[in-house]
Amino acid sequence: GGARSVPTNAPPELFSFPVWSPDGTKILISHTFRLDAAGECCLPFRPAVMNPDGTGFTLLRMRYAPFDADCSAWTPDQTRILCGFGGDEPGIFSVNASNGGDPIRLTTSPYGTNDQGAKELPTGVSPDGRRFLFIRFKPGASEHALQSALFVERIDGSGLHQITPFGFIFPHDDQAWASWSPDGRTIISTTARGTLFTVAPDGSNLTIIHLGS
Repeated sequence: GGARSVPTNAPPELFSFPVWSPDGTKILISHTFRLDAAGECCLPFRPAVMNPDGTGFTLLRMRYAPFDADCSAWTPDQTRILCGFGGDEPGIFSVNASNGGDPIRLTTSPYGTNDQGAKELPTGVSPDGRRFLFIRFKPGASEHALQSALFVERIDGSGLHQITPFGFIFPHDDQAWASWSPDGRTIISTTARGTLFTVAPDGSNLTIIHLGS
């Protein structure tokens, strides 16, 4: 109950999503939809941060970034957010949460450019702030041949570790997702067949969740 519309200065793009800050005082919009001065589509996709009532809307313009950007995870202290940048060298960057500045590259896709289908999507930072979880997309010969896998890496960009094989998790680059448990011991995501599973951050104890009817 109590549903209400939250106004935004720039609307969320069709495949964007909102992410609560760890303390629940802010909302991150992964990327917004904006028209240029002539009313044509589109200006570069950029994230925004705002209060839950729509006030304090701040667009993170990030003029250094490529056209495509999905900013989809907060650090526990809320000082930084993680973004998946497209372009010629897709990868994940850590940026200042208040203004989008101070970009720090954490990953680089080994599978070509964004136009070729390569993409990296951060889905969360561990509760202790030491590691982050992300999905790496590997393009195939066609759009339907796209595969993805879960990876964990330390927040300083070291210790890259693949925790599921390519082709195991749900592959659609606008709908795939994974989340940490509140204690940081387990990750939950969806298989390519649409079933839920859990796995430890080191890739062990992969368990399919069988849902009752």
